[in-house]
This record gives sequence, C-alpha cells and structure tokens, in this order.
Amino acid sequence: MIMTARFFLKLVVFVILSALWLRLKNPFEVGGFSVQAIPVGLFIALLLVLKIEKYQFNRKILVRHDNFHGNSDFVFTPVGVMI
Repeated sequence: MIMTARFFLKLVVFVILSALWLRLKNPFEVGGFSVQAIPVGLFIALLLVLKIEKYQFNRKILVRHDNFHGNSDFVFTPVGVMI
C-alpha cells in the first residue's frame, strides 16, 4: 500500500512538472519550424525520474507518462511562463 501511494505521488509530481513550458514572446525558426516554447519542466521531470526512481519498470512507466503529458499539455492547455 505504501509503495503504491509513493508511486502515485511521484506520478502526480512529475505530471505537474512536465506541464511547465517556457513560452517565448518572439518565436524563432529552426529548420523551417517555428519554436514557440521550450519544455523546461519536461526536461527537469525526466532527469528527476532517472535520478530518483530505482526500479527500471517504474522508470519506463513514468518516462512514457511524462512524455505524453508534457507534449499534449502544450497543445491543449495554455500552461507556461512567458518570457
């Protein structure tokens, strides 16, 4: 029971972290693509997953979950810090 609660808490924290984007007022072009934001929270969440989680199976779940939410949050929600 305690392990499940810890995993769920980690999952919630990493999803909230991966939703943080650094949005740019003036987007720039890279190879024909317009870069409007940088997923800073996603990078931090992925580094924390690799550093904190000791079981490889849990790391795989958390990394896939963070990647999905980090990329879908940019499209569907206006979450981010504007610079």
